[in-house]
Amino acid sequence: MRTIQAKYNYAQRADRISVIMPVYNEISTIKEAIKSFQDAYKLDSRLELIIVESASDDGSREYVTKFQDEKGILVILEERPFGKGHAVRNGISHAKGDIISIFDADGEYVFSDIWKLVDAIEDGRASFVLGSRHGPGQKVRQFGKHNWLAQSMNLMHWIFATMINLAFDVRIRDPFTMWKVFRREILDHLELVSDRFDLDWEIICKFAILGFVPLEIPINYISRDYSQGKKVKLISDPISWIVLLLKLRFSQATKELRSTRI
Repeated sequence: MRTIQAKYNYAQRADRISVIMPVYNEISTIKEAIKSFQDAYKLDSRLELIIVESASDDGSREYVTKFQDEKGILVILEERPFGKGHAVRNGISHAKGDIISIFDADGEYVFSDIWKLVDAIEDGRASFVLGSRHGPGQKVRQFGKHNWLAQSMNLMHWIFATMINLAFDVRIRDPFTMWKVFRREILDHLELVSDRFDLDWEIICKFAILGFVPLEIPINYISRDYSQGKKVKLISDPISWIVLLLKLRFSQATKELRSTRI
């Protein structure tokens, strides 16, 4: 069975590129994250940055409000922390770009990598791209004195990635990467509903159901540990990923999504 992906793999330069940046208690890294966008914007004014601030209490909220009137930047202030997924969905609803990207403000990713991800879409190689942190023999998470935790999370990464690959017959190395870039058009085929980190899985799973298999491109990555502000919960978030995967794999809604394939 053919998928609808081929229809959206076409070469075309985007008029605008929207970058969604969810922010919650990132005062130690938000300054550099915004500066990296500003540097890129000077080179390509097609970019727009949509900062979704979720009622931080560490000074992040006060800092991002300084950019409310800056060209190329839209600041959205949420009334309380609804979760990263909610912030991303909120940002997407305000995005004007032909291409949409999700970029975290936590300092783990390098903004300049956006160009090789966007290029893959603009030259027609893909309609959905992941910035992959995982390569053969590469141990992504390294937490220094908490190396046992890093290795445990690396192991769990491969277990959960295997679950997605088996459930939806895909071959994805890094479904958990926060660097996700896609054509806005393909969002028309689905509704995103997750509020926390399970949104990352929801995007991967629902696109896989439709037949949008991401092109994975290596990126730069510097892992941070929990003492530096890492927010993924080691028990509740993995449980939510499993629940979501099972729901999407066996639900009637999944059968209806599959029926939209060509």
